[in-house]
Amino acid sequence: MLNTTGPDSLRDEFLSELRDHQYGLANFSPPNHLQSTLTLIEGHQISVTLDTRGYTVAKASGSDMAGWTGKTFETLTSLLSAVSPRFNSSMHQELFSKLQALADSSDLGQEQIR
Repeated sequence: MLNTTGPDSLRDEFLSELRDHQYGLANFSPPNHLQSTLTLIEGHQISVTLDTRGYTVAKASGSDMAGWTGKTFETLTSLLSAVSPRFNSSMHQELFSKLQALADSSDLGQEQIR
């Protein structure tokens, strides 16, 4: 659910989402007027806008990316999953790493109790 209290809130949400998804991006520019240029892991660049409808691919580089222009997604995760074949793999790796760190810290806590 998008926070719709104003453009500053949307921009803050956009930047927060980009930072949360940087594991699945080669690079991104900070949102300017609710638009950001993302470089996907595959090297393609897309411009994404955010409004109350969601995240929209405003522009895409490369002929194989052209079909995504104008498509809107409810979440940045769903957009990146659709346009970047390698994003899901990166997301799974990130999740596994976080779960492993949690398991390791839990194991450490169990050892200290004994």
